[in-house]
Amino acid sequence: MATTVDAEVLAGYITLANLEGLRKFAPPDFDWRQPLGSAKEPALVLVITQGLITGNHASQLQIAEWLLKAGAEPTYKITQKPGCCRVWKVNQKDTTELMVPYEGHSAVSFAFSWLGQFQLGKGGADWSKERISKTLWGSLRGRHLARNPMVRMSPCRKVPWTCGSPCATRPHHTT
Repeated sequence: MATTVDAEVLAGYITLANLEGLRKFAPPDFDWRQPLGSAKEPALVLVITQGLITGNHASQLQIAEWLLKAGAEPTYKITQKPGCCRVWKVNQKDTTELMVPYEGHSAVSFAFSWLGQFQLGKGGADWSKERISKTLWGSLRGRHLARNPMVRMSPCRKVPWTCGSPCATRPHHTT
């Protein structure tokens, strides 16, 4: 079993969008369900949050695809993470702030919750910059369907995939 230090280092590589470092350092038996980093998020959820914070969607997509191959489970539920993620447009917090709670979500349902929030267009905000390639959605969806053949999900052409930060610690502003 990997140590807490391993989990912190792996969270660092995800935060830095460093796929090569992640590949080299990740132990083969690492439990990707465990909470990572100071945010205490499972790996795939951490990838989602970092996608918005950094705007580096291409690198986060590659990391998510690698995590899925390495055994990260997109349907693993977050059970002990109180709080929520919040995002808003700079200088328009009052009218554009969006929020999704962590607890009870898997990476897949967390992404769907954000999709719903972005589609609302609260305050007339255009969240199209926060879109990430549908390849990631396809990867998560395919992995979910392979493990749950009786469950079907609606296809999605463009998935705004993003998250801010835990509301209690570090809200994220976007332009």
